[in-house]
Amino acid sequence: MGPQLTTSKHRRLTMTTTNTTPVNNSPLPTGDVEARMLAKVIAATSIYIEFERDDTFDRHLDYFDLNRRACIAGHGARQRALYIMGESGTGKTKMVRHHLAKRKEFQPYQNEAGHTINPVLFVETPAATNNTKSCAIATLAQLGISASDRASEFKLYDLLKRQLKFQGIQYIVFDEAQQILRGAKAATVLKVQDVMKSLLQIEGHPVHIIFVGTPALARFLDGDRQLANRSRVMRLLPLNPKKDMEFVKKVIHEVILRCELTPGWGEHEDVGARLVKAASNSLGTLAEILRDACFIVLKDGRKALTSKDLAIAYRERFGALNSQNVFKAKPGAWENINPAKAVSDLVAENEK
Repeated sequence: MGPQLTTSKHRRLTMTTTNTTPVNNSPLPTGDVEARMLAKVIAATSIYIEFERDDTFDRHLDYFDLNRRACIAGHGARQRALYIMGESGTGKTKMVRHHLAKRKEFQPYQNEAGHTINPVLFVETPAATNNTKSCAIATLAQLGISASDRASEFKLYDLLKRQLKFQGIQYIVFDEAQQILRGAKAATVLKVQDVMKSLLQIEGHPVHIIFVGTPALARFLDGDRQLANRSRVMRLLPLNPKKDMEFVKKVIHEVILRCELTPGWGEHEDVGARLVKAASNSLGTLAEILRDACFIVLKDGRKALTSKDLAIAYRERFGALNSQNVFKAKPGAWENINPAKAVSDLVAENEK
């Protein structure tokens, strides 16, 4: 694990990177300088820095691992589902992949027959009209099994449960899980709840499931006490510009350092707070704005990242006018800017 920083609030900030391949070893042509620069910036902004919520998720994974083993011994608890909910861009999927990748108990292994078993199955939840069938078909596809929507729902899920057991799948991650409920009526939600409960009750093979999605995912649990009693819930809250500023500054520092740049702003410019505002308190969007600004600097052959570069990155991402640019507006004004309304003037003009 990477370097650690213990803060005055005793928060653990652990920095790891998901891509440690040096840019100089890139297969890109030697003369493709700009592509190399972009690769460098993407590598820098792909780092993952842990903070408070990661401790919470680690505890959930500890529970899953222990409960799986207890289930095999015949004494496990029925809480085998974890719902991770947060707004788009809060880093839900990146957090899940980061932690599953670093923990030994979730890695592929060889069984007694010498076959490699991957205990974790990632599924990109489809958005389709037949919600329950499409979910089964997508999951089977990840297992390498082709299935038709002409098959009955019972046969699809029977096949799915048998394959999960046969292939040794112990954990399923349904990413963008709110998709399965998109446009679903109350009766369909009940069907979805029932099939998900059935996946948590495969005889002789305990499967634990992580559902990752936006707050709309809460409909899974709404009104179904049986499913709620089988579940744990984790909320990923937006960045707090005051409480999380130390963490935000750590992210900015690490990205700039890895891009071999220096900060070109003063404390009075409130760059950290403006970045949080520009990203609508979303960690993933914050990293993307920072990435775009770093690329602008490297492409220009400069060494210092300034608030002007961030303003350009913000404008090019959101199409905002100077008056609605978080990095150009004066103190007392930028705090009231809503990035989601960056092109509202065009909407108003079009409606005239």
